[in-house]
Amino acid sequence: MPKLFYQAFTSLFPKRDLYKSLPRTEHEFQEGTHFFTVAFNHQTWRKVVLSATHTMDDLHHIILRSFDFDDDHLYSFFMDGIKWSHSCISSPDDISEGANAAETTIGSVGLHRGQRFLYLYDYGDEWQFTITVDDIQKEAASTLIEPYIAEAVGYGPEQNFIIDDE
Repeated sequence: MPKLFYQAFTSLFPKRDLYKSLPRTEHEFQEGTHFFTVAFNHQTWRKVVLSATHTMDDLHHIILRSFDFDDDHLYSFFMDGIKWSHSCISSPDDISEGANAAETTIGSVGLHRGQRFLYLYDYGDEWQFTITVDDIQKEAASTLIEPYIAEAVGYGPEQNFIIDDE
């Protein structure tokens, strides 16, 4: 069996550097209004709606707003659903190798109906939410909407606050 092209270079470069240099899969921009379910668990979830031109950072903000969390931690979307995998879109302040969420539009990610991925908020507490793509309505593509919360079920988790008295 022939070696894959990149395998010839694995001994020459650190894995992290080699991974950064490999081409990524590019997706055709997918117009439309995207409907997501963001689940903390089976009893606690939110339905949110965004346009294809909104960024993954916008998705992050509507999730935090829907669960009444403060926006003071790093986050990542793991598109394969596996925490800490290389298939991630990361917070703009994150220095990891993931794509920048503020520069990545929802329509450019290559989402499809039924797809699930992981949203991890706060790398210390590791709040994990499963996101499911419920629908992508292409006929609504010409209508630019503000991200909104369509439905909320269950009480969200309480975000821990540490008060330092010193």
